[in-house]
Amino acid sequence: MTVTLKPVGLSRKEKLESGNRVRGFWNRYCGRGYRFICLLLCFKETFKTWLQILIPQSGERVLDGGTGTGGMFRPIIEKVQPRKIVAVDFSDKMLEDAQKTARRLLTRDKSLIYRIIHLFRRAIGHPTNSLNDLGFQFESVDLTEPFPWPDSYFGAETFSLVICYMLEQERERVLREAYRTLKPAGYVYVSTCLEGWDFSKEVRKRMPKEFLLGPINSLRALPVVPCTKEMDGLRKEGIFVYPKEGELAVLLEEIGFTDICTVKSFGGGIEIVRAQKPLSYS
Repeated sequence: MTVTLKPVGLSRKEKLESGNRVRGFWNRYCGRGYRFICLLLCFKETFKTWLQILIPQSGERVLDGGTGTGGMFRPIIEKVQPRKIVAVDFSDKMLEDAQKTARRLLTRDKSLIYRIIHLFRRAIGHPTNSLNDLGFQFESVDLTEPFPWPDSYFGAETFSLVICYMLEQERERVLREAYRTLKPAGYVYVSTCLEGWDFSKEVRKRMPKEFLLGPINSLRALPVVPCTKEMDGLRKEGIFVYPKEGELAVLLEEIGFTDICTVKSFGGGIEIVRAQKPLSYS
């Protein structure tokens, strides 16, 4: 399979206008309750898949690219066990919510009940990860521009449902920058909606079950539905393009990544790809 890149054909002004429009969309999405979407049962299933594919790398610095409201913090902390999470997004509102998510996690971890849980699990030989030594760093970053970090800076990088909201050339630039800024033997993780999959339709189809099993979170997420329809409109306009199945794996291999592993979630509509930067690379 060959990845064919199409010319963007946009002037600098058009790209700026398009970027501002997309940024405005994500700010509205956040304001309507985006973080509650991540609490729906269907997304909890996806996070379980993430836990299966993430590799422990205790003490590393991890990039959470396009962090949104910090939905990936839990699986990163639980499985990768980093010393620092650098969370970036180009939506100021998303970053504000991500900081709140981090504060909630840190506060919860210091509570008496979680200290007891840590002690109990340690006593039975199943210790949990305390957040005492974990640091968070938040930065406003447009991932379609050159990354503001030096070579070999991160031990791992995650891009959860981020690059599918880009054009093909932008995806390639992001993954090449990921390769540059990863340490040798470091891992990149990318999840994406696939071409032909209707995200908003899938969410609406699952809502009856969500209301039955999780009515509170479902009601909180309900105001987000208009945003999913707007997202479909942006895709139809060509503001972003979902990749085909297997396309990311091919692109990652062309860039130089190895040990590529792909899994599916959300009824096959979401693909998660893990790849490693080799110890010896050119």
